Amino acid sequence: MSKLQYTPEIRAEIVRAHIVEFGEFTAEGFLQVAQSPNHPAHHWFDWDDSEAARKYRLWQARQFTRIRIRREAIETVDIAEGGDIQLEVGPMLLSPLEKRKDGGGYILADTEEGHTELRLQAKADLRAWLGRYRLALSDAQVEAADTLWNSL
Repeated sequence: MSKLQYTPEIRAEIVRAHIVEFGEFTAEGFLQVAQSPNHPAHHWFDWDDSEAARKYRLWQARQFTRIRIRREAIETVDIAEGGDIQLEVGPMLLSPLEKRKDGGGYILADTEEGHTELRLQAKADLRAWLGRYRLALSDAQVEAADTLWNSL
């Protein structure tokens, strides 16, 4: 089975079965049982240590870029009930959404291209947030969030 065939539903069923069998889910415990070639999640993992190490180092390199910097120009955002909030820090780099499927890369956040990308990411994050919390919001709150989404 390839990683693409591990749908969220399949992964959820495997996790549920693990919890039923062992009483809880811990990453260490799950990894231990998934080492068996007969385990349904076995193919999710990279068992070739050199390939797994390379992928981990790539992850470390991506973590290295997670830099927040002070902005020279402070933006002011008007918050209806809370007054003004000054945004003094932000990401130095952004990973453009459209390039992520091809291995990605980073752009400087404090450029016109970066500002455009940040708006696209804000829109995607807001849509995901609304999808998760829509049931907990009133119709007016959903409408306000949709209005914000449409303005980005």
